[in-house]
Amino acid sequence: MSKKQRNYTVAVLTVRENMSRTTEFLRSRGKTEFLAVMERGQLALAHLDDYDRIPIELVSQSIKQAAKLTGEPNLGLLIGQLVHLQLASVLTLDKFPAIPRLAFQLLARYVMIMSEVVTINVEDCENATSLVVRTNSPEVSYHQVEGVFSLMSKFMDKINGPTPIRMCFRHSCPVEDYSVYEKAFGIVPEFNSSTNAVYYPRNSFDKEYGVTKSFDLEAIGKLERRHNKVFPDNKLSERCKFLLEQVLPYGEPGKQKVASMLGMNARTFQRRLKEEETNYTKILTELRMALSQKYLDSGEYSNGELAFLLGYRDPSQFYRSFRNWFDLSPIQYRQQLTN
Repeated sequence: MSKKQRNYTVAVLTVRENMSRTTEFLRSRGKTEFLAVMERGQLALAHLDDYDRIPIELVSQSIKQAAKLTGEPNLGLLIGQLVHLQLASVLTLDKFPAIPRLAFQLLARYVMIMSEVVTINVEDCENATSLVVRTNSPEVSYHQVEGVFSLMSKFMDKINGPTPIRMCFRHSCPVEDYSVYEKAFGIVPEFNSSTNAVYYPRNSFDKEYGVTKSFDLEAIGKLERRHNKVFPDNKLSERCKFLLEQVLPYGEPGKQKVASMLGMNARTFQRRLKEEETNYTKILTELRMALSQKYLDSGEYSNGELAFLLGYRDPSQFYRSFRNWFDLSPIQYRQQLTN
C-alpha cells in the first residue's frame, strides 16, 4: 500500500497577518486602488477561526494573483519585511544563550507553526552551516520562498545572529536590478540554483557552550545548572519550572529530556517531584497557564507566537488547551481585557 500523501496547510491567522501586511504595503506605495480587493479577501475569511487552516495550494494561488494584480515582482520579499516579530524580544532576554544553532532551531520551528509552506533544516558542509529551505508543495510560489527568506533574515538580525556569506534561490531572478535583494539581505543571491539555502560561516556556530553539530538542548541544561548555583535553595520543582520556561520555545522536551538536563534519571526525577507533592505534567500545565496569561496580558504576541513560545506543535493545539483551562478562547480572553 502506498503511503498517503500529507496535505500541507497554512493557519488562518497567518493568512490574515499576511493580508494586513499586504494592505500596509499597498498603502505605503500609494496603490490604494487595490485595497478593495484586500478587503474582499479579508471578508472571505470572516467566518473562519484563527485556528482553522487553509490548503497551501489555495494560499499560493491567491499570492500569485495578488502579485500579478499589483505588478510587484518581489511581493513576498517586501511583505516579509513588514512582519512584526514581537517574539524576538523574548528570545533575546539574558536567559537565552546567544547560540546561532539554537536560534536556527527556533526559527525552523516558528516557521512550521505559522505555515507549512516550507520545511527548514540546518545542514553542515565543509566551511559553512546552512539553512536549507524545501517547499512542501509544487504549487508554492517563489513569492512565498522569498517571503520566508525575508522573515529568516529579519529574525537573525533581531537576535544579532551571524551574517550570511552566500544565498541561493532555485527560481530565476524576477527583476533586472538586484538592489532589492542586497537591501533586504546584505548580499546578492545566486539564482537558478539547485536548492534554496542561505549559508553562514561554520565557525560562528560552534564556539559557545561547546556546541557541536549533534547539539540538542545541553547548552540550556548547563545554563540551568549555573542558575542553580546562584539559587541553591530552590526546590526541584522550581528548577524544573525555570528549565521548562527556557526550553518550551524549542518544543515540549518530555520528562526524560528534562530529567537529563537536570542531571538525573527519569525515575529519580519523578520520585523527588513526588516528595514535593507534584509531578512533571502538573508543573508543565501550570507554567503554560501562567505564561499564556502573561503573554496575552502584554498584548504583544499573536496567537501563533503564543503557540510557539509555549511549546505547542500548532496554534490549534494551544487553542484547545486554553479553552480547557479557562473556559474561554484566547480571542475571548483578549476581548475581556479590552473591555
